[in-house]
Amino acid sequence: MSPCARALEHVMNASLNLDSLDPDGLENSWPSDREERADPQRLTGLFHSSVPILKHLNWRVTDTARGFAETVLPISVESTNQHITHQAAVMLIAADYTGGIALGTLLHAVPLVGIHPQSTEYGAYLWGAKADIKWVRPSTKDLICTAIIDPQSHGAIAKRFFSGRRVLETVRVEMRNGSKIVAEANITYWVQDTDALRRNAFDEEKVHPLYDHRRKTSASLIAGLRAIEDERPCDHRLLNDPAAKALAGDHGVILARRVSMVAPQIQPMVVARTNHVDELIRSIHRDRPCQVVNIGVGLCSRILRLALPEGSATFDLDLPIMLRARREALDASGRAIKSVRYEIPADLRSHDIAQCVRAHPAFDPHLLTVVIWEGGTMYFDESMVGDVLRSAKKLLVHPDSRLWFDYVHRSVVDGSTEFTVVRDFLDAMRSLGEPFTCGFDEIGTMARDCGLDVETDVPSISAGVRIDPVFDLYRFATLRTRRPVVQKPVN
Repeated sequence: MSPCARALEHVMNASLNLDSLDPDGLENSWPSDREERADPQRLTGLFHSSVPILKHLNWRVTDTARGFAETVLPISVESTNQHITHQAAVMLIAADYTGGIALGTLLHAVPLVGIHPQSTEYGAYLWGAKADIKWVRPSTKDLICTAIIDPQSHGAIAKRFFSGRRVLETVRVEMRNGSKIVAEANITYWVQDTDALRRNAFDEEKVHPLYDHRRKTSASLIAGLRAIEDERPCDHRLLNDPAAKALAGDHGVILARRVSMVAPQIQPMVVARTNHVDELIRSIHRDRPCQVVNIGVGLCSRILRLALPEGSATFDLDLPIMLRARREALDASGRAIKSVRYEIPADLRSHDIAQCVRAHPAFDPHLLTVVIWEGGTMYFDESMVGDVLRSAKKLLVHPDSRLWFDYVHRSVVDGSTEFTVVRDFLDAMRSLGEPFTCGFDEIGTMARDCGLDVETDVPSISAGVRIDPVFDLYRFATLRTRRPVVQKPVN
């Protein structure tokens, strides 16, 4: 579905018409939208969770309306300088988020990536492009920030956004102590929906920096979780991955620490996943030449850990921007790659995996092959997961070939799980713009529909980790080509 069609579908589902996005129409739909996305108390909590410095400053949202936001930055030790007046830069932070909230209110029912939990991939990226601020006098009382967008422009802004076009809008923010003006700012924001942002995802030269960042976020998180494990003492370490930190970078390590605070089980789950795949590859090749196909390779460092038999090769599939990021990280790690490696640019939404791999001149369709799809099924719909599995099956020609993937239980996705820690983790992922959208009660039915048999289906637990029922909701499946049923002769 095109970005414009997706946006139009969203607007219609939200009971709005793209041709009638005028101020009156937006205003009539505001009460329910405010309750869902812009209730001041709830919005304050979301910002405190997503932007911890705002919680430290005790910054709060006090009022919202269509095209309007009011916030307060209390006078406090945390927010003041040596003269016990608000720090200039801290005032700009408060103004920036105030203007962003006012603009976000015009995007009816659309979650802001990084703030609102997303139930689908569709959301709005809203970032500051530039700011012009004038400080008039020292701020010695609670700083009240107000942003008002001219009602005459509300409809035009909404129409531009929901048409899939980029919005550049300058918002005026006033900062006061009581009735006295303390500072004034004109802040220009850049806004676009996530589908439109993905338009040039396969073109390294044209891909937008924000989409580039978004694609790398979850990959950096996983590498960061491996890096945290490598920091543990050797006698307690469940994974030896000294290159993980180089691949994760500072951003990935910090992200991993933050997510681990919300869901401590996620780190041992990733360790278990990494070890499980490593051991599967070893157990299957048994010193025979093999091919490892990595679907959505991300920032995986397995090629630095695992030495494959002579004559083997790995085929790494991902978007060009991710392949480049991984290539640069592997080079920066300074560690030797332990097998022959090939990169295959591919997009799961528009390319057939088997066609991409088999078109590579180095791929041998009759050689023992292990297809790995780590951390992918939960981000697509069930139909697309089936398409990927059916395509991957075409690569399993050798009788000992296997397909491995991980998945979550359906209760994780639909919110019916009883575990608070799971819901907290999913909220964190939704706020990052990485919502889980697909889960399974069991994987056997899907496997059979794709012509595959389930060989193993196990919970995500590592030896030496305390057993927790949460681990059973995230599972590892190993599949093989379905064997024909041989009818026994009847005597």
